[in-house]
Amino acid sequence: MSTHEIIKIAVPAPLHTSFDYLPSSEQACIRGARVMVPFGNRKIYGVVLEERHQAQSAHKLKTISDVLDTYALIPENILALCQFASQYYHHPIGEVLFHALPNRLRHGKAANYSTKPMYRLTELGKNLSETDLKKTPAQARAIAFFKDKPNANRDDVQEASISQAILATLTERGFIERTESNWQPSCHHELTHTTPTLNPAQQNAVDTISTHLTHYQAFLLFGVTGSGKTEVYLRIMDEVLKQDKQVLFLVPEIGLTPQTVSRLTKRFAKPYVVLHSNLNDETRLNAWLAARDGKANIIIGTRSAIFTPLPKLGLIVIDEEHDSSYKQIEGLRYHARDLALWRAKQREVPIILGSATPDIITLHHVTKDRMLRLDLPNRAGAAKPVVHQTVDLRGVKLVEGLAPQLIDAIHHTLSLEQQVLLFINRRGYAPVYMCHSCGWIASCKACDSHLTLHRSTQKLHCHHCGRFDKICTVCTSCGSNQLLSIGLATERLEESLKKIFIHSNVIRIDRDSTQKRGALDNLLKPVHAGEPCIMIGTQMLAKGHHFPQVTLVGILDADQGLFSSDFRSSERLGQLIMQVSGRAGRAENPGTVYIQTHHPDHPLLQTLLTSGYEAFANLIAHEREMMLLPPYQYCALWHARARESHVAQNALKHLKRTLEQHTDVQAQYQLLGPIPALLRKRANLYRYQMLIKSNNRRLLHHLLTIMREATMTFKQKGQVKWALDVDPIEMA
Repeated sequence: MSTHEIIKIAVPAPLHTSFDYLPSSEQACIRGARVMVPFGNRKIYGVVLEERHQAQSAHKLKTISDVLDTYALIPENILALCQFASQYYHHPIGEVLFHALPNRLRHGKAANYSTKPMYRLTELGKNLSETDLKKTPAQARAIAFFKDKPNANRDDVQEASISQAILATLTERGFIERTESNWQPSCHHELTHTTPTLNPAQQNAVDTISTHLTHYQAFLLFGVTGSGKTEVYLRIMDEVLKQDKQVLFLVPEIGLTPQTVSRLTKRFAKPYVVLHSNLNDETRLNAWLAARDGKANIIIGTRSAIFTPLPKLGLIVIDEEHDSSYKQIEGLRYHARDLALWRAKQREVPIILGSATPDIITLHHVTKDRMLRLDLPNRAGAAKPVVHQTVDLRGVKLVEGLAPQLIDAIHHTLSLEQQVLLFINRRGYAPVYMCHSCGWIASCKACDSHLTLHRSTQKLHCHHCGRFDKICTVCTSCGSNQLLSIGLATERLEESLKKIFIHSNVIRIDRDSTQKRGALDNLLKPVHAGEPCIMIGTQMLAKGHHFPQVTLVGILDADQGLFSSDFRSSERLGQLIMQVSGRAGRAENPGTVYIQTHHPDHPLLQTLLTSGYEAFANLIAHEREMMLLPPYQYCALWHARARESHVAQNALKHLKRTLEQHTDVQAQYQLLGPIPALLRKRANLYRYQMLIKSNNRRLLHHLLTIMREATMTFKQKGQVKWALDVDPIEMA
């Protein structure tokens, strides 16, 4: 029997399988290359997974339409990473592979660098004198600029405020000419950073990690805020970069990338790229290609950068490893930290996880000898530990959400020409807009949630689905005009502080005030300049930022995480308090943190403030061990969403019944639910969830496979949107 060459292709479709095609007669298909294939009644792009021969009829198979790459665009180690992610998170391999690619490559564009327009003086332009253009001063300034900068790119020209009209005129007159230059990664050659002296704990960390640079070893760098973790990263990076290897440096938030770039480029004269979702498609493709080709030695990125090809990888750094932003919560629900650990082991390179408030799961890995812990117990330099003070709000008359004790402390701090940071994790003006006459509350028509009043946009916003309505002036229920805004959020706090501290600069930093490009940097200019001011911040300011002049931090609502139904809420609260506290007293002036709470005697809060984060984490870990929650059991969360409540609920019941038929393993797992999600209705979809737990990871994944296959046998499967979250970090 004759054999046929068959090509297995992964396509970006919600199907847990690859597809067989016949090869194109003209071009070879290489594993990791992109191809175009007929799929149903359309043509789509796919990735070659393997080539094999089979002794069977192939007359029903379709033929590959086009081969886009003559080499493996996705290298073997990234293919292996994607296949692991697909299996572990039970997500279709085609969608995982395309998630790993820049947007342009997903849509079939060529994997080529873009070119940059460059401008330079012609011989005629070089010979111009100062008097030749005295009647056209704008042109004269442009010529002077080009004489100082012989090869200026588009960004240089824009920064010098030279208009397109001036460029066109100078080109037409033959004074300048435009050329094209291939894109190159950035590299700062003027190093301005002075290398500080390490303290003994930092030196021990550097010495220990340095002995493991040739093989895999995971390190937890557990250092209090301001202890100099970044300096340890930099010393290890220096050793790796001297060997012309690559460093992958992950940060949790896009807002932290500029300061990370600044710190690294002041220290290393090495090409670097930045990778995150706010980049335009052209820039992201260029950065991805530079990393893949080994042209960039330093790769700074958020969670999606974990899929970047790095042929010379020598080190992975995960800064603020505890941060929940490393977990993708839609689509492919991966955790970048966990994939980074797998990738470091795969490539036999060291990985450093740094945090002042490590994830309890990470601390558990340390106890199981899966990681080596290195402590930085003291703040670097002259900085001293902050002093925490709880402010008991019971019976206290607040002034716009602020206790008199905190207001006095703000006055005193500003009088010393120092800075204040007030933390409230709620944006907008007021979380509730209601009628005083009948009690009506403005609610989202698509979600089971209240609308938040935003004065800046003069609208009522839903922070869950993005819907917004105009602010009504009369109650839609009773017609009364006695409408009230209830509760405190960033906009209202900003308004109140400007009334109380009339002569002070009040700076609000949240998602609304930083939407425009460069807005965050502009808002922080007076802060970095050391000017006395009051910052109002959400989680955007809770981590990673260095504000030497901030000596007072106020946490306005510390009670949110103490009584949540989400088992991780207490851990997140402790991390948040310690991270926000760490913004105070980072230089020679001591820092004080005021924590407003109605529960100052809560045992978790008291443990955190009196015994420190590690004692707090141990207490939570003990509770989880008794309740058989992660890290003491493995978990996965099934989500079902549908237009009708009973359809979503019945979908999960179907999975439960399917699993319960496997009576031989029932004693080895627990099924909890289905129950409504914390927000039962969101974006017009009813949401239910079901938790499955087991102390056997292999068994859990076997059961998830059974349940995944059962989704295809549910009679109303077309009416349900399924989602599976392996190792969930929140019960939403």
